[in-house]
Amino acid sequence: MTPYPIDGLPRDRFLTRRDLLPWMTDRELAAAVRVGALLRVRRGVYAHPAIDPLLRRAAELGGMLSCVSELSRRGVWVHDTTAALHVRFPEHGDLRLGRTAVRHWGACLAPLDRRHGHVALQDALADAASCLPLVPAVAAIDSSINLGLLSGGEAGVALRGRGDLLRLVDGRAESGLETYARLRLGALGLRCAPQVPLAGIGVLDLVVEDRIDVECDGDAWHSTPEARRRDRRRDAAVLTRGLTPLRFGFEQLIDPAPDFELAVIEAVRAHRRVKNAGAKADRALRRLEKGWFPLRC
Repeated sequence: MTPYPIDGLPRDRFLTRRDLLPWMTDRELAAAVRVGALLRVRRGVYAHPAIDPLLRRAAELGGMLSCVSELSRRGVWVHDTTAALHVRFPEHGDLRLGRTAVRHWGACLAPLDRRHGHVALQDALADAASCLPLVPAVAAIDSSINLGLLSGGEAGVALRGRGDLLRLVDGRAESGLETYARLRLGALGLRCAPQVPLAGIGVLDLVVEDRIDVECDGDAWHSTPEARRRDRRRDAAVLTRGLTPLRFGFEQLIDPAPDFELAVIEAVRAHRRVKNAGAKADRALRRLEKGWFPLRC
């Protein structure tokens, strides 16, 4: 048991000397820091040793966790290839401390308490909207809404002025991969419906032109032998309902190569119950060949 009275200290926010004086004297504070019972994050700022390491790193730089780093910490689906820490700095702060992180700055939309070490969800989304390419940004917004972290109206406030993102948002997507698939195919003029219930089978990730079942298989839920057996049984049942099941993994849906689109286009062309299938497939191919890059990953 530590001789330093830190057990009652909050573990989810940062503390100043004034905050700590009710718990300990200056001598006890210095001794607690010396033995590691209390963390000195930067001058005048302290934290319980159990503080979130990401929050600590952002505070050490003089900022607050934001953008994809904060979204990921909250469980939002994000795809950020940089794997860097994203930090929001005060509007007029010293940014020299932020050389080891992706920097964001400016006034926040939501009330801010710097002791918590992170911005509000709306501000994290606003930073992500300006930092990520279009498709990953929409995927993060979809995920936030689907998780119930904010409403569509709140997303509209956070992303005011970004109609290009908002018109593509659909909070029904249960994973970012579904958002990727929907936007990539929608950009080719193919009609896509997310999260379609099918009696006796369950909910289909994405149904294209009413007849192609596009399943987006993240590794977390589809990598075990039992999951693969379940997927095969499900695909067989989908076939008996007159739909063509197609499964794509993370790499296929993230990869900007057109293999994913080509497979779905040909499935549309081959399905006898898709109205004007040939014309729809040809139109999608023309758009793909022209380089429909604004919505590419």
